[in-house]
Amino acid sequence: MNKKKIGIHGVPRSGTTWLGEIINSSANVRYKYQPLFSYELKNFLNDNSDLTEINKFFEKLNKISSPFLDQEEAKKKGIIPVFNKNKITHIVYKEVRYHHIVKNLLLKDSEIKIIGIIRNPLAAIYSWLKSPREFRKDLGWSEIEEWRYANKKNSNKPEEFYGFEKWKEVANLFLELENQFPDRFLLINYKDLLKDTYNQVNRLFSFCELDIEQQTTAFLSNSKSIDKNTTYSVYRNKQHDDEWKNKLNYQIIDEIQQELKNTQLEKYLMI
Repeated sequence: MNKKKIGIHGVPRSGTTWLGEIINSSANVRYKYQPLFSYELKNFLNDNSDLTEINKFFEKLNKISSPFLDQEEAKKKGIIPVFNKNKITHIVYKEVRYHHIVKNLLLKDSEIKIIGIIRNPLAAIYSWLKSPREFRKDLGWSEIEEWRYANKKNSNKPEEFYGFEKWKEVANLFLELENQFPDRFLLINYKDLLKDTYNQVNRLFSFCELDIEQQTTAFLSNSKSIDKNTTYSVYRNKQHDDEWKNKLNYQIIDEIQQELKNTQLEKYLMI
């Protein structure tokens, strides 16, 4: 396939929706939302997929349309924008699941590029716990029982990555991949994307070999000035990722801070 192949990966509540739409704002990108969780392509790839299967996956992404893959409901609600498209040169997908397949993708396909994003675990865990569709308080789920291992949400499925233990697993994986594949794995810190958006977007588009055009700059301006503060909106006019302060259970805060102290992941606690 003569199109660039790019994946976006991050654990749930890490800013992947905003990051994905930033890339999607390019008129040259065909973008698909969580294809491996979709009806059409559920579990299409695994951690042993070969190059033929990987190429077939991207070929399907280039052809298949569906309300889920194309986020039609969110577009109708104005939660995410609708972008104009021209000649498609890049196929891009985003996933909050299936991170266990990323290393295999990079090993098997020398042309694929992956963007990983890491968010402060205190913010990511708090965002998950307050999301009614993702953390089911209505079913009696307990924050203290679930925040670390997320057993009820993950259900022992290898593709699920909720909870602090999975956050650590993915963060360590991403740091390893950044070192092992410096030209094909780009690591984004959500804090930097929030505070230094334009420089980070320049990094992103340079990595993807895309030009930043008016449609992207307009989206960046709107996404940081308009507030549609729903759980899944890409429009958030905030500068600091600190909503968890005074709201997240202190026991959770203390355990996360103590566990990451003096490790390579401690830097992600910085606000």
